[in-house]
Amino acid sequence: MNILSEVFIESENQDEIREKWLKAIPLSEIAPLDQAINIVTKYYSFSLPWVLNGISKKLKNKELIEEAEVIEELSILVELGLPNLVSVKVYQSGIRSRSSANEISGLYDDELWDKNGLEALSNAGFALGVKFEFSFKKLPWYKVAFYRFTFI
Repeated sequence: MNILSEVFIESENQDEIREKWLKAIPLSEIAPLDQAINIVTKYYSFSLPWVLNGISKKLKNKELIEEAEVIEELSILVELGLPNLVSVKVYQSGIRSRSSANEISGLYDDELWDKNGLEALSNAGFALGVKFEFSFKKLPWYKVAFYRFTFI
């Protein structure tokens, strides 16, 4: 399937759509723009991440690991419409609102999201009466941390 040979969806608002999508602006605010839903669903949620992951695999084959990881990160940011990896992790933990995940991510420092930081968060949560459980898995295309929390 050649996704690049199809007719390009044009919109006078394409720059605004891209900016709002990547800033985690709610889709309900993007939707009124010309062709916004089509552009988001076709390009940002499917085609562009697919192409970026293909590029990442090619870079890995050439042993350009750091470059491949940057492209993988860009792919997930574009696909989910989130501005940073912390908001991606919050979104993947079960907060299925892009704008809420982005807002919550602003409450944490980036270093809190490494494995040691997550363990510290778990210990702090226990003191607050919240139990956090973390498991790390590496998927073929992206490293993902899964989170679950319950009130105790």
